[in-house]
Amino acid sequence: ARENADALGVADRITFLVADLFPSGGGAFDMIVSNPPYVPTEQLLQLAPEVRDFEPVTALDGGEDGLRFLRGIVMGARDHLRSGWLVMEMGHGQAADVVPCMENAGFRRIDVVKDYAGVKRVVRGHWE
Repeated sequence: ARENADALGVADRITFLVADLFPSGGGAFDMIVSNPPYVPTEQLLQLAPEVRDFEPVTALDGGEDGLRFLRGIVMGARDHLRSGWLVMEMGHGQAADVVPCMENAGFRRIDVVKDYAGVKRVVRGHWE
């Protein structure tokens, strides 16, 4: 991410943090972007070999229904966004659960973006 920011000339406007969902001690952000683990545990062995055999399980396993981290991010983002956007990647078929979760958490202007295969892949919502 830092290399991309440098290449695009925006590194001086971005702070990169590594944390387990959210940094300790709070913090207020304008945008939170996440590609969390979202594969349901029982589907891990069904993944394509180029994913299953090379990605760490911790980067893939989203828990029983694949939504464990997505739910945690939605709830935690409310305490970490000033007024701004939450953008998350999600798995096939998960929009039906993630969008209502964001609505119930108080996010507005929620929309879903499809990937090149037509799969609802990214959800974004605004916290005010």
